[in-house]
Amino acid sequence: MHHQLVETDVYLSPSQAKKLAHGHAIQLHANQLHHSEPHTKHHKLHLHHETHKKLSRAHHARKGVRFAMSKHEVEHSGSLWDSIKTGFNKYVKPVLSTVGDVVANSLSYTNPELAPVFQGVRQGVKDLTGVGMTHTRKHRKSHLVKGSAEAKERMAAIRSMKKHKSGSFRL
Repeated sequence: MHHQLVETDVYLSPSQAKKLAHGHAIQLHANQLHHSEPHTKHHKLHLHHETHKKLSRAHHARKGVRFAMSKHEVEHSGSLWDSIKTGFNKYVKPVLSTVGDVVANSLSYTNPELAPVFQGVRQGVKDLTGVGMTHTRKHRKSHLVKGSAEAKERMAAIRSMKKHKSGSFRL
């Protein structure tokens, strides 16, 4: 069963908008349901029918209200720019990163004396644009870079344990 979301106008401070986006409850003053207060910005929220009714009752009674948004409501309350940015980060950014790495590595291979320059420029672009940045995974204790000295030592230790087959094969 699909529930229709209702567009609702409210005025939020930056901290209130941030709290809502993270799924926390906020307290709205009666004025924030009617018009802008100092340091607030107009937002169009897409809310479930029951949440909209709660805000509507407070609006008509000229009272404040405490509410939170579900994850579904938060996802649908983003602006068009948020959608574009999300799509870029998901689909275009990995392609640009791979192309940048291939170009930098190709130029480094064809001109070994300029390799440090190309790699430095590539790292500068990564730092400036965020394209090509790697995200560390929190659930892993350590992440070894393929081909690094640490990774080679780790694989040598594993192979050594497999050869001796003494005791358990725990790392």
